Amino acid sequence: MDEVRKKSLKELLPKNGIGLAPKKTTGVRRKKIEDERYDLPAQAGSPSIISSGYAPRAGKRVSMFVWFCILLVVLAGGYFLSTKLARATVKISPRQATFNVTGQFSAAKAPVTSGLEFSVIKLEETKEMTVTATEQKRVETKAGGKVTITNNYSSAPQRLVASTRLSAPDGAIFRLIDSVTVPGSGGQVTVLVTADIAGKAGNIAPTSFKIVGFKGTAKYDKFAVSSDKDFTGGQSGLVNLISESERKKAEASLQADLKIAISKKAKLQIPADYIIFDDGMIFDFTSRQKENVASSSEAVLEGQMSLIAVLFKSSNLSGYLALRQNPDEPVEGLKVANLTDLQFQWLDKEKFDADRSKTINFKLTGNAKLIWPIKTEEIKSKLAGLSFTESDTVFKSYPNIYRAEASISPFWLKSFPLQTEKINVELIN
Repeated sequence: MDEVRKKSLKELLPKNGIGLAPKKTTGVRRKKIEDERYDLPAQAGSPSIISSGYAPRAGKRVSMFVWFCILLVVLAGGYFLSTKLARATVKISPRQATFNVTGQFSAAKAPVTSGLEFSVIKLEETKEMTVTATEQKRVETKAGGKVTITNNYSSAPQRLVASTRLSAPDGAIFRLIDSVTVPGSGGQVTVLVTADIAGKAGNIAPTSFKIVGFKGTAKYDKFAVSSDKDFTGGQSGLVNLISESERKKAEASLQADLKIAISKKAKLQIPADYIIFDDGMIFDFTSRQKENVASSSEAVLEGQMSLIAVLFKSSNLSGYLALRQNPDEPVEGLKVANLTDLQFQWLDKEKFDADRSKTINFKLTGNAKLIWPIKTEEIKSKLAGLSFTESDTVFKSYPNIYRAEASISPFWLKSFPLQTEKINVELIN
């Protein structure tokens, strides 16, 4: 027992000493220690010491700056988007009045310096119909058509008598049906001609001609004669014909269809500022049986409708009626908005010649609606960039405005767009 040596306490303890728990310190003390550690110079090769007490405050400042930048971007983007999408709509009801139109009027062929004026258009439309041929007959018909003669020889007019011969390039001879006078200095006239002999030889395509009687003189090359449509109708021999009763039925159907078609065509072709009244149109219908052979049991009936129509310039007629109703208060741009509602009656229609008549007489009746003019572009310029609440002052400065309403989008904008093209003005009659 004595040999067993008891180890001392020093021998039993580990060489590095007993691991003791760190002493608890207050927050103030820790802050002081950390401050002191932070102030110590860093030794080479040793890691940097960052105070855990400063990191939260630096991160907070960075976060606030980032959110501030985002807010600026959002505000700038919102302003740019609002400006880009900004639109304004202004609905204006002009001053209006209704009056009764009645009486006779006279218009002169355009152009005129004052008063009412009219213009003339000419149109043609054709349509074919197949009809059963029940009769047979030997026919000898001559082809025919229209030619335009131009006088490039002198300033003096040139008279050509009926039966004046015209020669086509292939040698076929055609004759004038009626006498005609061709104006001088490039003047023109359009006339009907017929083939010299019957048969298909006269059915030719558009071409030029020479006046046979002028051959050997300077006039031969100075008078231009030409056609712009096919010559048709030339037949010779035995053909099947449409009976009179069947022909009348077919003609009635063709005439009705052609009248509708050519009326629509006329109204589609006139310029935007012109108007045609229904009674301002003159229709002429002709029909012919196209070339046929005896072995065929069917025939083709061709109907042709020509139209001569007088046109009125809407602004001219409207302004004339407005001034006639309001002579003591002339207003530039004052107009009648419902011209097509007025009843037009052409008084001297039977005497009208599209090429020679210089005046026409007519009656107009009905209730006309006067509309006072609105200077839309000027109004848009005054509204551009203006506060929405100040728009009333602009509208009240125009006596021709009866009522006005304005709206701006997006809804949060308080002013009209700066660009006038973003302001739309609608006139409500």
